[in-house]
Amino acid sequence: MDDAIKECKGHTKKFTVGNWRMRQVNISELAFADDVALVARTPASLQWNLDIWNHEMTKRNMVISISKTKTMVISRRPKKHSVTLRGESLEQVECFKYLGAMISQDGTQDQEINTRIAATSRLYHAMGRGCIGKREVSKRTKVAVYKSVYVPTLIHSSESWTTTSRHTSRIQASEMRYLRRVEGKSRRDRVRNQTIRSNLHVDPLNRRVEEAQLRWFGHVVRMPDHRQPRMAWEARFPGRRSIGRPRRRWEENVQDSLQARGVQWGRARALAEDRKGWSALCKNLDTAR
Repeated sequence: MDDAIKECKGHTKKFTVGNWRMRQVNISELAFADDVALVARTPASLQWNLDIWNHEMTKRNMVISISKTKTMVISRRPKKHSVTLRGESLEQVECFKYLGAMISQDGTQDQEINTRIAATSRLYHAMGRGCIGKREVSKRTKVAVYKSVYVPTLIHSSESWTTTSRHTSRIQASEMRYLRRVEGKSRRDRVRNQTIRSNLHVDPLNRRVEEAQLRWFGHVVRMPDHRQPRMAWEARFPGRRSIGRPRRRWEENVQDSLQARGVQWGRARALAEDRKGWSALCKNLDTAR
């Protein structure tokens, strides 16, 4: 795969992310092991890149699966296109799961968070009678299951989420559904969420999401200048944005988390260079004050 990627890079048509330090940032593929996502500006460019990849895979006695390969247009408005592989048309989808995360054609996190909540709901019902609802099982064990199974399922890939207040509320509802069952309290008992968490010695889940995003922010900031993730994040796309209220950006989530810790955006990059200090700041709201 490494040899194929190096060979394909020299022939594929690039997608321009934006400008970074007076030069263009271009990408044509995103790869993790044998999972590859091809990126292009137009359907014709995507077809060109796919043909090159198919040729290189064939040379190495490897086959791209037609049934597992999908196409998608990232756009505010739905668009149709046609891409073929070995003479067969590839299915165009509205969302696709890549490395465990749902990527939607409109660029929002709604589908991803819906999928996460649905997965934890199935998990909740599966463990309802055998673990959570049994009095013989101690609260300590139930909380351990919550931390080791329930939480990772709910906030998988949250480092890159762009969450709104609606997303935050839904995540909290899914979190408290489990914790209230463990504590034996319903909403009719009128016990505050903070009290439930304090009794079970559990941190708010939305704070865990903040910590994950801050850790990823620090990781990207510490990357060398030649690393693609940092260049793509810092690149500025030319042109004007569309009319209407701009969507919330991932940077705004990070800025809110930093503000809660008393750190200004301009100072955050310098602090992130210290790995241990940044790790402590991510975990403790009082570290920076």
